[in-house]
Amino acid sequence: MIKKLGILIFLFLTTLTAFSQKKCKFDYEKEDKVSGKTIRFYEFNILLAGVKIQIGNNGPQSYFNFGIDMVGEKEEVIRKETDTLYIRLANKELLTLNPKENTKGTAHINEQQRQVKTFFAPMYYMTEDQLKMLSESPIVGFKFLIEGLEYTVEMPDKKGEKIMEGFGCLKQSK
Repeated sequence: MIKKLGILIFLFLTTLTAFSQKKCKFDYEKEDKVSGKTIRFYEFNILLAGVKIQIGNNGPQSYFNFGIDMVGEKEEVIRKETDTLYIRLANKELLTLNPKENTKGTAHINEQQRQVKTFFAPMYYMTEDQLKMLSESPIVGFKFLIEGLEYTVEMPDKKGEKIMEGFGCLKQSK
């Protein structure tokens, strides 16, 4: 009897674990035919801040990329050497990432708002330790620099949780 009860409990826990594990489904996943590397990413929109975040793996490299539209025609450049991205996590950790390359904004006219805007989309690569930290605690906000000027984006709680889950999937997929 005890043996049967043990088997039933084992089967129940195994089934529960299998159903509770979330399958990662990326917004984009494709093998690069030339390099053979798998490229995968998630996209998140933060409507109040007008920011689009993309996190992903480009082969062995994990990255954090965001796009933001700023009012006016901006000539500034996000500089690889000096314009750091600071990411604050819910566990009070502060991560710093440097842009992969100098990034100049692209000016365009927003027809609906009848404004000239400049779109910036810098990419920041991260280490395995940083990926691990981002997969264990939600982002509460980040600050980026454009030629020394600071811009801050606060993250809604649920969006921070979703992004953390995305980083967990990226970590699993390596």
